[in-house]
Amino acid sequence: MTITFTDTEFRKLVDQFEWRAFSTYEFIDLVKIEHPDAWASFVKQYGSGGKGSGKPYSAYSRVSRILDYWSKPGRKLVDKLKYERAPKAANWGSPVIRHWAQDKTRIRGPLIAEEVLPSSPLFYEGAVITIPVNRYERDPAARRACIAHHKAICAACGMDFEKRYGSRGAGFIHVHHKVAVAKRGQRHKVDPVGDLIPVCPNCHAMLHTLDDGLTVEALKMLLQ
Repeated sequence: MTITFTDTEFRKLVDQFEWRAFSTYEFIDLVKIEHPDAWASFVKQYGSGGKGSGKPYSAYSRVSRILDYWSKPGRKLVDKLKYERAPKAANWGSPVIRHWAQDKTRIRGPLIAEEVLPSSPLFYEGAVITIPVNRYERDPAARRACIAHHKAICAACGMDFEKRYGSRGAGFIHVHHKVAVAKRGQRHKVDPVGDLIPVCPNCHAMLHTLDDGLTVEALKMLLQ
């Protein structure tokens, strides 16, 4: 099998899930954003696949094989997890999709709405429930630039997860859009320093609990 991504390129892709479990489908969405030429070459060579395509092998399974390659002993850039039911929106021929993690011993918990990567399915305990929501594309590079400038410290309460939890919390933080992506309603340029701000999950939840335009500055004053 010919590998398209170098180990460095693959690490950068997996790093963007920040120790969270992710599906092959979510990884493919990231590939489409970060490596559109590679994805286009997969589609050209293997076809887009999907339900009703009649193809036993497709660009989707090509990416799945890449993930599998990097999960093998001696490479181990990603861990293979169990299969989960495929969301209907995926339109795959297979009823299940494999899930993966950067390190299955360090998987972090669920996300709130503002932290969801493109096409992330939402699951609840028991039977899988599909919840129809509008998901807006977010640029992982803008998130990284925001944290590089402001640091991984909550701008409202000052929480520093690394100081509080040690290496387990290193680099952990949410990134808040000062103007919600959903309110913009269209593709737009993002200033990672002026438009985004790091906040802890608790403060992030409080900023979105009511749709009243609460700002990070106002929440900081409220906490004081």
